[in-house]
Amino acid sequence: MIQKSKNPIILAGLGAYHSQATEVLIQLAEKSGALLTTSLKGKDMFRNHPLDIGVMGGFSHSLARKYIRQTDCLIVFGASLNFYTTLEGFLLPNASIIHVDTIRSNIGRWYPNDIAIVGDAQEIAKQLLTALDDKPTDLKFFHHKDVLDSIAQFDIAKDFKDDSTENRINPKTVAAELSQIFPPERNVIWDVGLFMLAVPYFATKNPSHFKMSGDSLSIGLGLGVAMGYAAAHPDRLTVCFVGDGGLLMQIGELETIVREQLPMVIVVMNDGDYGAEVFALKAVDLPTETASFPVVDFAPIAQGFGFEAHTIGTREELLKLAPLLKKPSKPILIDCKIYNNPLDCCNFTKEFLKMALQFPKLLPEPLLWH
Repeated sequence: MIQKSKNPIILAGLGAYHSQATEVLIQLAEKSGALLTTSLKGKDMFRNHPLDIGVMGGFSHSLARKYIRQTDCLIVFGASLNFYTTLEGFLLPNASIIHVDTIRSNIGRWYPNDIAIVGDAQEIAKQLLTALDDKPTDLKFFHHKDVLDSIAQFDIAKDFKDDSTENRINPKTVAAELSQIFPPERNVIWDVGLFMLAVPYFATKNPSHFKMSGDSLSIGLGLGVAMGYAAAHPDRLTVCFVGDGGLLMQIGELETIVREQLPMVIVVMNDGDYGAEVFALKAVDLPTETASFPVVDFAPIAQGFGFEAHTIGTREELLKLAPLLKKPSKPILIDCKIYNNPLDCCNFTKEFLKMALQFPKLLPEPLLWH
């Protein structure tokens, strides 16, 4: 199946990373003519490789979506192929699926496959590498110069419209700028909220440096996860992205961070609401009052606990903090007054709810990819 495919793609999840399959999957992609992508939890596993197109699914950028929709064979290693990764099949209408996992019940649990292979990702990849014949260069369509050039020239920071206002900054702009400012050896933990749409714009070294705290779909857990990372890796900066509502649930822990002098920067995505809930309620015409609260000024609160804290509402204010953030010497909190585009968020939430409840097969692509 791989030998005959014209546009194969290799999808690696966290299981493949834990199997230490990174290098052999790169070799398999080079031999088979495949591109490389990951699940969200496998984010940045192939970072900076010329065949890497980033995350597959709801967090894909525009170039990844273009090529994923063209694939005729998806080879999956250690990823669940869940609703968020495949968007209930919207991404893969014509692709054959080869699914590799160590646990048989994981294969086909969320999405059907054509071939199920039970085994370790690295070992199966090695066997496939041996079994495959060398494919002629001209038949490796995803390795043609125009494709490789488009990947090399793609700038994810320009993949969205920066619709920041005079005193409210786009959360994607926050993530993209901080990705360039913070030292390269950093851990990043994301709490749950509407600001998660900015996840693709903040890069990490590999999946062991990246953690989502949203498996339970509860906000407010990210700060505790980040504290654990910081305590376990005192030699490495830990960055925690958290919403204002999530931080309010854990705000007493700011004292613990200062007392333990944990190497942390907390980035508060402050929109003055439980943002995702506000837009979800609007989407089904329910009152939003219980999901809104007065805008909290977190900087003086954090300073009272002993943080160095700053409030920013523009890109220029954020960039002024660059010298401080390149080499933090104490716990820092940045209160980012963010702007969520109401049209984008309402459309996204309404369509997402429709899809989650009814699983329509076709949705307007511009709405699906905010």
